[in-house]
Amino acid sequence: MQYSADVMLHLLPDIFHGSNWDTKFDTWLDFCEFYISYFDSAYGGYMQVNKEYEKPYQYKFKPMTVEKLEDEMADCFGKNN
Repeated sequence: MQYSADVMLHLLPDIFHGSNWDTKFDTWLDFCEFYISYFDSAYGGYMQVNKEYEKPYQYKFKPMTVEKLEDEMADCFGKNN
């Protein structure tokens, strides 16, 4: 999971600040593929072994600015460094 989160953290700048729309979109697709293929399965395996840490998801997201979204994602994926 740590490796996956680090990779996704490093993709964020091109998602939010890529030189053009194609770069941003292609990087977003890479991000989604990496999340689905690696991070999600690693997290699922971790939760199978560590069920005591699983809690019901209780958060509801409010609309936010792109800058706030970038900060929140960077904070989330950077927590394991």
